[in-house]
Amino acid sequence: MLKKAMELNFKEILSAFMVLFAIIDITGSIPVILGLKQQGNKIEAGKKKIEWGSQIRSYVFDDRRVKDHRTNYQSSNVQGVMDGKIDEFIKAYLMEFGQQS
Repeated sequence: MLKKAMELNFKEILSAFMVLFAIIDITGSIPVILGLKQQGNKIEAGKKKIEWGSQIRSYVFDDRRVKDHRTNYQSSNVQGVMDGKIDEFIKAYLMEFGQQS
């Protein structure tokens, strides 16, 4: 009877190792998870509230003007901007804020 109890069951050993490796994996991931949480908090702190007066660009069709309020870049090609031609706006933004990381 004792001999039968001492026999090693492969499935039980495998299950024990899987549980052990899962515990090691979880505890090893905790610093990574905490680091990601801290990075997320930094990103959230840098976001602006979405409220009246916080817009980044205004489209004034009757004056034929589009202005980016972050960079003060403006264009009189309203239709081009509406068609997706915003390369100059992107360039102005990168020139203004591209070094900040």
